[in-house]
Amino acid sequence: MVGLALFGKYVIHTVGENITRVTPPRGYSIELGTATSVLVASFLGLPVSSTHCTIGSVVAVGLCNGQGSKSIKWGMIRNIFVSWVLTVPLAGLVSAMIYACLRPLLQGVEVPAGYTLIACNGTAAACLGGLGNATRALRMA
Repeated sequence: MVGLALFGKYVIHTVGENITRVTPPRGYSIELGTATSVLVASFLGLPVSSTHCTIGSVVAVGLCNGQGSKSIKWGMIRNIFVSWVLTVPLAGLVSAMIYACLRPLLQGVEVPAGYTLIACNGTAAACLGGLGNATRALRMA
């Protein structure tokens, strides 16, 4: 959520203007390609990112405009690919740093039997409900 709030407009600008020329008919084709890719991957049970599918659709539509690969800004595609590759290790590094900072604060904190720190069954309401138990568990400990 924080990433979307801080960088969302830049991502939208990059996808819409910095890869290839996008017109309304091309935009429709891009959205149709993205939706089809997501649906097929979901049907097959494959993990899928709509952002990755959108970038692929933008490149595919750009390649079909009559100028071929000349219409794609390949340097931008390279930068996007590098950012995808670096995202996972950097997220792991940030998580490890947060854990290292919080670990001393949480040593010795025990959760009583029957309580969980976060109870989540896939819905936002259930996750929020679980946070109440976590607060009570930490207060009781």
